[in-house]
Amino acid sequence: IVATNKSVEQEMAAGRFREDLYYRLSVIRISLPPLRERIEDVPMLVEHILKQQVMGGATRVQKELSDGAMKALMKYSWPGNVRELENVIKQAVLLSQGSRLITKRYLPARLRAATNTHMKTDLSLREIERDHIERVLKQVDGNKSAAAKTLGVSRATLRNKMRDYGI
Repeated sequence: IVATNKSVEQEMAAGRFREDLYYRLSVIRISLPPLRERIEDVPMLVEHILKQQVMGGATRVQKELSDGAMKALMKYSWPGNVRELENVIKQAVLLSQGSRLITKRYLPARLRAATNTHMKTDLSLREIERDHIERVLKQVDGNKSAAAKTLGVSRATLRNKMRDYGI
């Protein structure tokens, strides 16, 4: 079984993937869109990951997600795909020790921020980005490294955006 996030045909045409290897691997192909394009799969995947946590010994009690936590997971864009979802759930299981219910407070700030954005539709993309950066910076108490990590950008990119927006 082989997986990739690139178009092997395009890579082969560009000379970055061997044609003979392509034909050796290409017996049965299954294309699976990224999680952001099949967000309806999130509840089923969460249930599976939570069951694995019980069977794997990470927790003794079967955990459940609150409605708010599930809404946060459903609104997030999942740039890290299923692996990111799995890591988020594992982290929430560990942080929620002593509680059977996983609430939004056990989710990373980047997911909580995704559901706390009640944006006006008359704002420009620039204004929305500026507001979002300010909200994230506030959530991490001004820690630029943590904010850059939450936003999924480098610290230099964050610094440049802050300069451009006058933050």
